[in-house]
Amino acid sequence: MSANEIYILDSEPDHTQELAKLFEQDNYHVRAFSLVPEFSFQNNLDDFVLCMIDYPTLLTAEREEVIDIFRKLKNKELAVYNVPQNASRRLAFYDLGARRVYDTSHSFTEMYYSLKWMLQLNNQDAEPVVNHSQGRLRDLSLDALIPLLAREERSGILTVHSRNSSGKIIFYDGNIIDAHVGSHSGANALYHMLLWNDGTFAFAATSDVNSNSHIGLSNYGLLVRAQKYREEYELGLQELAPLSSVIRITRSGDLKASELEIDDSFIRFLKR
Repeated sequence: MSANEIYILDSEPDHTQELAKLFEQDNYHVRAFSLVPEFSFQNNLDDFVLCMIDYPTLLTAEREEVIDIFRKLKNKELAVYNVPQNASRRLAFYDLGARRVYDTSHSFTEMYYSLKWMLQLNNQDAEPVVNHSQGRLRDLSLDALIPLLAREERSGILTVHSRNSSGKIIFYDGNIIDAHVGSHSGANALYHMLLWNDGTFAFAATSDVNSNSHIGLSNYGLLVRAQKYREEYELGLQELAPLSSVIRITRSGDLKASELEIDDSFIRFLKR
C-alpha cells in the first residue's frame, strides 16, 4: 500500500481540487476519479492510504457497480462524504465498511482535520498523538471527534466550551459513559452539546475514570439518536421562522405599559 496516496471519487472537479489542496500540504498525493466505472476498473485498488467517495457521485452509477466498489474496498480506510443529513443513511455506510461518514453539514476543512488525525494514528512512523488534544468545533465537530476517541480507546474527559455554555464528556476505553452540561447529565447532556457548531474542545487523558456507565448506549447509538433530535430541532426552528429572521421592537412604550416586569436593559437590547 502506498504510504501517501489518496484516492478521491468525485464528479465535481472543484471538490477534488479543494480536497487535494488540503491534503497535499501534508505531502499526500491525490489521485482523482470522476466516474464510478473509471474507479472500479482500477487494477490496483490496494495502492492507497485513504479512499474518499462523494455520495452524489455514487448515485450516477448502477447499484451493482456501487456494491462492487464497497466489496473491493472492504477493510480499507474509506470515507464517504456529502451524505444526506439522515441518521439511517449514515449508519448504512458504516455497515458497508466505511471508517468515516460525513453528511452535508461537514465542511471539507472539517473532514480534512478528522481524516488527518486518523491517518496519523495508522502511520507507525508518525509522531505519537499527544494525550491532551484540543481544537475548534468549526474544524472538527463533536460527531466527528467522538469516533476518533473511540477508535483510540481513550479514557479521560473531553471539555467543550461554546459561547454561552460549557460541558464535559467522560470516556472510558473509548466509550462515552457520562456527560454533564449545566443541570443536565447523561445522554441528554450529550445531545445538547452535539448541537453546538462553534466553540472549542480539549481532551485530557486520565486513567482515573469510573468505568460505570450512566448512559447505556453505544457511541454510534448516541450519535444516530442525536442526529434524529438535530433534525427535529432544525425542523422546529423552520416552523417558527426562517433562521435568518431578525426580531425587532418598534413600540417599546407598549412593553413598558404592560404588567410584565421587563428590565430596561433588555428593551435597549431589542432596540439595537
